[in-house]
Amino acid sequence: MIKIIIIILILLFFISKQIKSTKTIENFITWYLPFYNKSTLELTNNTPAYLTSNLELNYLKYDTFNTINVYILKKNIYYDFNFENILKNTKINKLFLHNNDTSFDILKNVNDNINNLGILSSIFLVNNVYNISNNAKNINFVINSNYKYIFFIVNEFSKISKLSEINNKKINIGSKYSDENYFGKNIIQNLNNKYGIYPKKILEYNNDDSFKKLKNGEIDGMIYTDTFISEILNKKLNNITGKLILIPIEDINDKIFTERHPFIEKVSLDQNYLPKNYLPIKIKDLYYNKFRPDLTSYKYPNVIICNKDASPKLIYNIIKSISSNLDTINNSKFVLENYWNYLSFPNISTNYIIPNHIGANLFYEKITVNTTYSDNLCKYYVGNAKCTPEKIEGARIISDNTI
Repeated sequence: MIKIIIIILILLFFISKQIKSTKTIENFITWYLPFYNKSTLELTNNTPAYLTSNLELNYLKYDTFNTINVYILKKNIYYDFNFENILKNTKINKLFLHNNDTSFDILKNVNDNINNLGILSSIFLVNNVYNISNNAKNINFVINSNYKYIFFIVNEFSKISKLSEINNKKINIGSKYSDENYFGKNIIQNLNNKYGIYPKKILEYNNDDSFKKLKNGEIDGMIYTDTFISEILNKKLNNITGKLILIPIEDINDKIFTERHPFIEKVSLDQNYLPKNYLPIKIKDLYYNKFRPDLTSYKYPNVIICNKDASPKLIYNIIKSISSNLDTINNSKFVLENYWNYLSFPNISTNYIIPNHIGANLFYEKITVNTTYSDNLCKYYVGNAKCTPEKIEGARIISDNTI
């Protein structure tokens, strides 16, 4: 009898412990449910600060990162530099860069695998991410990695010196779904609305074919997008017999163009960093030389994306690694030859397109890039204090190295 009583008491003890444990877990879930989406690992906008600090402990309980794949359209010096030297601080065991044939391939590779990262242009994401539900439902934002630029290139025999002179000309806007195609259609429509002009033919050749046809005089001009300095563009300008000339991206309705593409920024590029034999240029009323080399263009970011279920600690550490090495990146030849490539906060954390990954949110909240204060004056100021211009001017972004 005594043995039975002891067994019953032991059972009651364990049952009570289990009930208590279950109740604790239930209370934990109930407490956090209003602020935490378990399926997306995202905090809601109204998460109180005192909960955020507790949730961080749970989000960041991840240990090692084995093999990480980064998918890009084409390798270049910048990506080699960035991923081989900067991201090594994330303590990833193996990191591989892969070339993909199309941006859709990159999107699918990241959407389907939590260990894959990708780099896609902001214009591609804007035009596709909400329309490709199956290949974009798991896509989250990490950080802007670098910038690309819009170029309009003509053969000097076309006698085009400005965009408003493309009326009745043969213009290539790049293959379907390319950055060139998206921007090209917008620019042509913009010019049509402003001047009532329209090309004789709008063509959709890929860039390689377009350069060949431009060289041969089969087309008059082409839209081209790339980094600047561009290995490909420099090689084309240096090797193609007969002058190819970059035309400034002007004459369009700038207000409408920037409203349509809020992620772009108007810039002025130094053409002295093109091949040495490129300048001087004289075509109609357009004249550039080494003392007056500035070319009007627009820059837009390439975006590092990840799977929404990627390890928060991995994404946090990738951003931390990039941000803590911004001095190294910004002292590279890539930036020194074009100061518009300079990377800084809050610009590289600005995302108009897709949800931030929770690891990205945690980092940006720590360095005061995100804010819960609704005053437009305090867009990048965290906290509930009244914001003033003086506070903004005196603000400092400090990264946290404790995690």
